[in-house]
Amino acid sequence: MSGTQRTSLLNWIASIASAFVIAFIIVVGFIHFRAQIQHPIFRMGQRVPSFLPLLCIGLTLGLIWLLPWLL
Repeated sequence: MSGTQRTSLLNWIASIASAFVIAFIIVVGFIHFRAQIQHPIFRMGQRVPSFLPLLCIGLTLGLIWLLPWLL
């Protein structure tokens, strides 16, 4: 195996590992998410915002980051 092939393989493994770490952090964040903690930040009568817009932004940024490795 040449040095270029080894470097390519190492980069591919590192990219997959970092994607798994990011996915793990996101999943653990959703598991431990509690809306009750967010409530005191807002004034009385305001609703706690949904996590859906944040999820959409996170997925979009994740796909932009992951797109070069998917192609």
